[in-house]
Amino acid sequence: MMLLIVLMLVLVVNSLRLKGAGEGLKYFLVPSFSRLKENGYGSVAFAAMTHAFFTLSVGIGAMEIFGSYLKKGRRITGEAINVVVLDTCVAIMAGLIIIPACFAYGVQPDAGPSLLFITLPTCSIIWWADASGAAVSSCSCLLRRFPPSLPCLKTSSP
Repeated sequence: MMLLIVLMLVLVVNSLRLKGAGEGLKYFLVPSFSRLKENGYGSVAFAAMTHAFFTLSVGIGAMEIFGSYLKKGRRITGEAINVVVLDTCVAIMAGLIIIPACFAYGVQPDAGPSLLFITLPTCSIIWWADASGAAVSSCSCLLRRFPPSLPCLKTSSP
């Protein structure tokens, strides 16, 4: 689980370093009350409650599974607070990964739930290409350092 959190933190840092990420960060963190009035308070409240109940239903399933492995000395209240805090932190990190990347790569941030399936593959392909390029350049530096020991990479002297 810790590895997943560390990986998400790396993705957050990478997403925030993209060109145009500042605009996405502003879109994600600064409330727009004009859009709230435009969409209507009832619609916004309904969307928030839908998200809350979805998260709650997933959380209840996780709590049932988690609770079956809970030791006798642990209190379910304390564990529930841990789950709520962890869920909130992961949700905020997911937003910090996806929304700035949308603005950096020109993806519409209001695409709804399918946004996850548009942005992450786009970012993953670009991040994978960047990582592959870094790996190739690192290997080429290593291979150029030791050409005498590798007969297939011998360089000619000028």
